[in-house]
Amino acid sequence: MNKLSNDTGGLGEQLNMYKDRVSQLEEELQKTREEKSEQSFEIKRLSVAKDKLEEKMQNLQAETIKNQGSTQTSGATIGRL
Repeated sequence: MNKLSNDTGGLGEQLNMYKDRVSQLEEELQKTREEKSEQSFEIKRLSVAKDKLEEKMQNLQAETIKNQGSTQTSGATIGRL
């Protein structure tokens, strides 16, 4: 009878260890989900910022090309004078 009691006690301890481990894993899973969500929002924010910078860069390039054309036209006009 004593052996049965010891076996049951050992099983109880083992069960508690498993429960603790499951709790730890659940906490880790929750933290990972939160981090993933935060990273997803950060990716979206950075993508929007990147798109805005690309648009500004394209506008600047277009303005530069336009200004270069005006400079060349002005140079040609001065050259004719």
